[in-house]
Amino acid sequence: MFSHCSSQKEAQHLFELNYVTVEDCLPSLCQLHRASTLPPADQGAMVRAGHGSVS
Repeated sequence: MFSHCSSQKEAQHLFELNYVTVEDCLPSLCQLHRASTLPPADQGAMVRAGHGSVS
């Protein structure tokens, strides 16, 4: 279970990893968490920089 608190709201998320280990997913989840804390302009720049690189 992953709990996340912010100034806007609190949410809990349950992730089921059927075919991979936590170690396989953790770097991506950490990167998404870091990206979610960026200001909107920086989030937009990050999305534009990574556009087309998702497989």
